[in-house]
Amino acid sequence: MSFLSKLLFKKAKLEKIVNETKPNTNKPKPTLDSYVVVDVETTGLNPIRNDIIEFGAVKVIDNEITEVFSELVKPKDTLRADITRLTGITEDMLAFAPSINRILPKFLEFIGDAVIIGHNIDFDTDFISIACQRFKLPFNNSVVDTLEMSNMAFPDLPNHKLSTLCQHCGIENKDAHRALSDCLAEKELFEILQQRTLYFITPHKNIKLEKRFNTKDSEKTKGMKELLNIVDDIISDGIISEDEIMELKDWLDANPQFAGNYPFDRIKTSIDKALEDGILEDHELEDLLDLFQRISMPRTETIAEDALEISEKVICLTGEFSRGSFDELSEELSAMGAVIKKTVSGKVDYLVIGSYGSPEWSFGSYGGDYKKAMELQDKGKQVKVISEDELFSKCSLLQTI
Repeated sequence: MSFLSKLLFKKAKLEKIVNETKPNTNKPKPTLDSYVVVDVETTGLNPIRNDIIEFGAVKVIDNEITEVFSELVKPKDTLRADITRLTGITEDMLAFAPSINRILPKFLEFIGDAVIIGHNIDFDTDFISIACQRFKLPFNNSVVDTLEMSNMAFPDLPNHKLSTLCQHCGIENKDAHRALSDCLAEKELFEILQQRTLYFITPHKNIKLEKRFNTKDSEKTKGMKELLNIVDDIISDGIISEDEIMELKDWLDANPQFAGNYPFDRIKTSIDKALEDGILEDHELEDLLDLFQRISMPRTETIAEDALEISEKVICLTGEFSRGSFDELSEELSAMGAVIKKTVSGKVDYLVIGSYGSPEWSFGSYGGDYKKAMELQDKGKQVKVISEDELFSKCSLLQTI
């Protein structure tokens, strides 16, 4: 056999091997039929400096939508005009929205451990990941990016924006750049893309928060968190039953090691008093419901005076403030004659709660300062808890009189 013949024989043999080992493109591709589509709207592009203002999610099981999630979130940032133009979300819409520390756990419960689908999903998961790190919540879901898939499926399109793909694929997105509407459109897009190309399930991008938080809670803090979760469940429907009170009493009796801590003592004392005669009357249930709601969500007082004189008053600040940083507010209040303390004691006249709460608060809706103030109030101390808005509105009145 000549050299050329040998070369041609080897080439043919190699081609046969390659053809036999090529994947059969006619075989049906596996499809992902259960997942959650996620989209967030934000005040900007930086997940560390900017805030989430809307969560949207669509749960899909066996290719059918089973549940949807849609919540606005009050941001720390002022909402820029261009964000309002893009999303249609206004300052007024967010004025009474819950803070992220109330919505994020509900969102995480909704998505569970499902695979997350999204368009340019790294953007969304970066914001979610940073928020979870701030509040010490786990977020480990894997993701599929429809942007990546669309680049493979439609390489000739001028761009691969969601709006362009919706137009190309005949998908209606009634409220583009609103989280839930985008999720519904992305669900349709993902179904189309699955028929044209492969998808890749990957871990979400591991962005790190610059500020490190201590993620280890003491046993006492863990216990009080568990108690507050029980209380939150009881009041979630706005109704309280005798069975719920008895189950809570069982938990309190089984955990005497937490005695001496707020709100353990306050709750146990109130329940024991209500059960002294062995009967829970309607007015006692109403009183307990009011107590639980107060414990679950910080309540601030309204100052009776038209103008608040804070000269020589001892003030403690907690949380994050819309008016400025802790140092800026301390300087402003000190200039009015107030004495600023960093911790709550029986000598504090006012505990001022910032409008934006704090990711460092141990108990979600409040932290150790509020907890201490409640303990002191229960002991008869005159520590008043007021909001940032209440303080400065009354101080402003004082300055204009």
